[in-house]
Amino acid sequence: MKNKNDEHNLSITILLVDDEKSILSLLSKILNKDGYKSIQAENGIEALIILEKEQINCILSDIKMPKMDGLTMLKKIREKNNPVPVIFFTSFGEQTLMMKALEYGAYDFIDKPDFKNLEAVLTAGIKNNFGIISSPKEKEASSKIFISEYRKMLKKLN
Repeated sequence: MKNKNDEHNLSITILLVDDEKSILSLLSKILNKDGYKSIQAENGIEALIILEKEQINCILSDIKMPKMDGLTMLKKIREKNNPVPVIFFTSFGEQTLMMKALEYGAYDFIDKPDFKNLEAVLTAGIKNNFGIISSPKEKEASSKIFISEYRKMLKKLN
């Protein structure tokens, strides 16, 4: 059964960045099922090359990867003044990495492999990229999700 937003979502392209092919495949299936176009990269270097060639509306990226990690990728994206929302999903809930990611302009975090809030965080990121002003209710929900995910990651540190 097709989602009523499928036609609209097909024009939205999500760049998936992870060195684990199984995660890329899983995320791609989830996003394609919801009607989004997805492009895959196995590290930050590949992602930057794709970003130069493709119109990307949002990036979902791991932090820890070989060749170029997610933080370095994000820093290079921001150095080029590209405001594309970058959402990190990571099993490494290290507070230092998260703080650096926020400093470099990360949009949000999702705990890997718990992708239950993926759609809400992704939707908020895409709306942010298109300059769509969310309703106060949507902003509050997005904020609660972010705080909840952030707290979960911090608990893992303790």
